[in-house]
Amino acid sequence: MLYYESPEALVSWNQEIKTVVIEWKGFATRDEYQIPLNKSLELLIANKATKSIANTLKFSAISPADQQWFSEVWFPKAEEAGLKYMALITPEKAVARSILKRLDSELVGSYVTENFDSLEEAVRWLAQTK
Repeated sequence: MLYYESPEALVSWNQEIKTVVIEWKGFATRDEYQIPLNKSLELLIANKATKSIANTLKFSAISPADQQWFSEVWFPKAEEAGLKYMALITPEKAVARSILKRLDSELVGSYVTENFDSLEEAVRWLAQTK
Protein backbone atom coordinates (compact mmCIF):
# COMPACT_ATOMS: atom_id res chain seq x y z
CA MET A 1 0.00 0.00 0.00
CA LEU A 2 1.51 3.32 -1.10
CA TYR A 3 1.58 5.80 1.79
CA TYR A 4 3.67 8.68 0.45
CA GLU A 5 5.27 9.61 -2.86
CA SER A 6 7.62 12.38 -3.91
CA PRO A 7 10.09 12.77 -6.75
CA GLU A 8 12.80 11.57 -4.33
CA ALA A 9 11.17 8.62 -2.56
CA LEU A 10 8.24 6.23 -2.18
CA VAL A 11 7.05 5.08 1.24
CA SER A 12 4.77 2.06 1.42
CA TRP A 13 3.49 -0.70 3.68
CA ASN A 14 4.05 -4.36 2.81
CA GLN A 15 1.15 -6.09 4.55
CA GLU A 16 2.40 -9.59 3.75
CA ILE A 17 5.55 -9.22 5.87
CA LYS A 18 4.30 -6.26 7.95
CA THR A 19 7.16 -4.01 6.88
CA VAL A 20 7.65 -0.34 6.13
CA VAL A 21 9.37 0.12 2.75
CA ILE A 22 11.12 3.27 1.62
CA GLU A 23 12.48 3.39 -1.92
CA TRP A 24 14.87 6.19 -2.74
CA LYS A 25 14.90 7.48 -6.31
CA GLY A 26 18.11 9.52 -6.14
CA PHE A 27 19.51 12.68 -4.60
CA ALA A 28 17.49 14.44 -1.91
CA THR A 29 18.11 17.75 -0.15
CA ARG A 30 17.22 18.34 3.52
CA ASP A 31 13.37 18.39 3.33
CA GLU A 32 13.31 15.96 0.42
CA TYR A 33 15.34 13.56 2.59
CA GLN A 34 13.67 14.11 5.96
CA ILE A 35 10.01 14.12 4.88
CA PRO A 36 10.03 10.56 3.43
CA LEU A 37 11.90 9.29 6.48
CA ASN A 38 9.37 10.96 8.79
CA LYS A 39 6.53 9.46 6.73
CA SER A 40 8.14 6.03 7.14
CA LEU A 41 8.30 6.66 10.90
CA GLU A 42 4.57 7.52 10.91
CA LEU A 43 3.84 4.23 9.20
CA LEU A 44 6.10 2.32 11.59
CA ILE A 45 4.23 3.79 14.57
CA ALA A 46 0.73 3.42 13.07
CA ASN A 47 1.30 -0.26 12.29
CA LYS A 48 3.37 -1.05 15.39
CA ALA A 49 5.93 -2.44 12.97
CA THR A 50 9.35 -3.82 13.86
CA LYS A 51 10.71 -4.13 10.30
CA SER A 52 11.86 -1.76 7.60
CA ILE A 53 13.32 -2.01 4.12
CA ALA A 54 15.38 0.84 2.73
CA ASN A 55 15.73 0.35 -1.00
CA THR A 56 18.78 2.53 -1.54
CA LEU A 57 19.70 1.13 -4.95
CA LYS A 58 19.27 4.60 -6.56
CA PHE A 59 20.32 6.47 -3.41
CA SER A 60 22.85 9.28 -3.72
CA ALA A 61 24.94 11.40 -1.37
CA ILE A 62 23.38 13.20 1.58
CA SER A 63 24.78 16.14 3.49
CA PRO A 64 26.68 15.68 6.74
CA ALA A 65 23.88 17.59 8.52
CA ASP A 66 21.29 15.12 7.21
CA GLN A 67 23.49 12.20 8.20
CA GLN A 68 23.68 13.63 11.71
CA TRP A 69 19.90 14.19 11.78
CA PHE A 70 19.34 10.55 10.79
CA SER A 71 21.68 9.26 13.51
CA GLU A 72 20.66 11.60 16.31
CA VAL A 73 16.97 12.28 15.63
CA TRP A 74 15.26 9.87 13.24
CA PHE A 75 16.89 6.60 14.20
CA PRO A 76 16.37 6.93 17.98
CA LYS A 77 12.69 7.70 17.33
CA ALA A 78 12.38 4.67 15.05
CA GLU A 79 14.02 2.42 17.60
CA GLU A 80 11.79 3.80 20.36
CA ALA A 81 8.79 3.07 18.12
CA GLY A 82 9.87 -0.59 17.93
CA LEU A 83 12.19 -0.92 14.92
CA LYS A 84 14.19 -4.13 15.29
CA TYR A 85 15.12 -5.20 11.74
CA MET A 86 16.42 -3.07 8.88
CA ALA A 87 17.07 -4.52 5.44
CA LEU A 88 19.14 -2.30 3.15
CA ILE A 89 19.32 -2.75 -0.60
CA THR A 90 22.93 -1.88 -1.51
CA PRO A 91 23.27 1.38 -3.48
CA GLU A 92 24.74 1.38 -6.98
CA LYS A 93 26.89 4.45 -6.30
CA ALA A 94 30.11 3.99 -4.33
CA VAL A 95 29.68 7.31 -2.48
CA ALA A 96 26.23 6.26 -1.27
CA ARG A 97 27.55 2.85 -0.17
CA SER A 98 30.28 4.58 1.81
CA ILE A 99 27.86 6.97 3.52
CA LEU A 100 25.44 4.20 4.47
CA LYS A 101 28.24 2.00 5.77
CA ARG A 102 29.50 4.82 7.97
CA LEU A 103 25.99 5.64 9.22
CA ASP A 104 25.37 2.00 10.10
CA SER A 105 28.63 1.81 12.04
CA GLU A 106 27.65 4.91 14.06
CA LEU A 107 24.20 3.66 15.06
CA VAL A 108 24.00 2.09 18.47
CA GLY A 109 20.99 0.09 19.49
CA SER A 110 19.25 -3.23 19.72
CA TYR A 111 18.45 -3.68 16.06
CA VAL A 112 19.70 -5.96 13.29
CA THR A 113 20.72 -4.65 9.87
CA GLU A 114 21.40 -6.79 6.82
CA ASN A 115 22.49 -5.67 3.35
CA PHE A 116 21.07 -7.19 0.19
CA ASP A 117 21.51 -6.87 -3.55
CA SER A 118 17.79 -7.11 -4.31
CA LEU A 119 14.40 -6.33 -2.83
CA GLU A 120 13.42 -10.00 -3.14
CA GLU A 121 16.33 -11.07 -0.91
CA ALA A 122 15.40 -8.45 1.69
CA VAL A 123 11.75 -9.55 1.69
CA ARG A 124 12.78 -13.22 2.13
CA TRP A 125 14.98 -12.32 5.09
CA LEU A 126 12.36 -10.16 6.80
CA ALA A 127 9.67 -12.81 6.23
CA GLN A 128 11.75 -15.13 8.46
CA THR A 129 12.10 -12.62 11.32
CA LYS A 130 9.59 -12.25 14.12
